[in-house]
Amino acid sequence: MRSFGGFTGDLDKLVEWLQLCRVKTAALESTGVFWIPLAQKLDAAGIEVVLVNARHLRQVPGRKTDVKDCQWLQQLHSYGLLQGSFRPTQDICAVRGLMRHRQNLTQNCGQQVQQMQKALQQMNVHLHHVVSDLDGQTGFRIVDAILAGERDPQKLVQLRDARCLKSTPEEMMAALQGDWRKEHLFVLRQPRGQARASPRQTPKNQRVGMLIHDGLNLLVQFGDHAVQRFEHGRQRHDP
Repeated sequence: MRSFGGFTGDLDKLVEWLQLCRVKTAALESTGVFWIPLAQKLDAAGIEVVLVNARHLRQVPGRKTDVKDCQWLQQLHSYGLLQGSFRPTQDICAVRGLMRHRQNLTQNCGQQVQQMQKALQQMNVHLHHVVSDLDGQTGFRIVDAILAGERDPQKLVQLRDARCLKSTPEEMMAALQGDWRKEHLFVLRQPRGQARASPRQTPKNQRVGMLIHDGLNLLVQFGDHAVQRFEHGRQRHDP
């Protein structure tokens, strides 16, 4: 029995030791994301990785330490009793990682927009009622002008886009009258700065979309069989 640390150098030593022992396959418990670096190194070294769902082993009694857990996994794996979870190829993992990142950015931006809407509502500014999207071009231009010190509804209405059809200029002018309390303006400024990271607002996140598009084009080379396998494996277990 040997133990190794979790740093990159330690993982390299672990892989070298397994290769010296002529290990061809290894079982890993998919706990959080801690297994990913080791799984990638094992895969790069040509060692087959069997990814085990921790929920399948949770009810097994008598294993109270990591050492016993490790020995139990090795014993079951040597008998061929472990069912490996699906893990897509590196190309699919790369695209999936970018898509998840983009989804997180979109969700975070939605939360920031909700905070902006709440701050405006507390100042009795009903901007979200007269524009289709508060995080659209018209909404952000007006919010930026408000944070820059503009309070005149007539000047704020001039920032509306010509394609804004949800309200008339008169309705928007009435909605842009508020009490402009300092504490609410301060609260409004915080999510506005973070909302600039919206996937449709910054070139950096547009680059994420381009990478996703390029990755999907590469996946076409795998054919329909790989796509069907990916969908089937995702339904079984998506670590």
